[in-house]
Amino acid sequence: MDDLEGGGIGDGAGIGDAAGTGEAGGIGLVGSVAINTRYQQVMKYFSRYMDQASPQAAPHWDFLTNHAHVLVCVARDPGIRLRDIATAVGITERAAHRILSELVDEGYVVRERQGRRNRYQVKTKLPLPHPLAEELEVGELLEVLIGSTTSEIAGTPAVGEGD
Repeated sequence: MDDLEGGGIGDGAGIGDAAGTGEAGGIGLVGSVAINTRYQQVMKYFSRYMDQASPQAAPHWDFLTNHAHVLVCVARDPGIRLRDIATAVGITERAAHRILSELVDEGYVVRERQGRRNRYQVKTKLPLPHPLAEELEVGELLEVLIGSTTSEIAGTPAVGEGD
């Protein structure tokens, strides 16, 4: 529900601000309009979600794991937010956080706090974790998936280039 246009529940345009009780104890015309508008926003959000969740919108399986998709998101945009990763991959924010934490814990991604945001860097010289692909490096996978290395995309040297 946080992805609703015009703010989520509790934001300036959220439920509760204009829909309060009036002097007569009722909702009133302004509150009724605000609730109706919010209802329309919620229904629009869910109809978009249902369209995306339909079998025609996405295949039932994929060649890449969600870990690979998250890694691609971070490589493309080192300052990406968890919410944006979750949306791009088609998973929940909690799942995106778990996967990114696993990538950080295993040393494939470095997380650096910058103010209120995180910035990520991919260690491109590490081997892929699966025994069938352990002779390949993460950077080689990213070259295939995104067309260039992490350092070329981010415009800065990738962590792990000299490791």
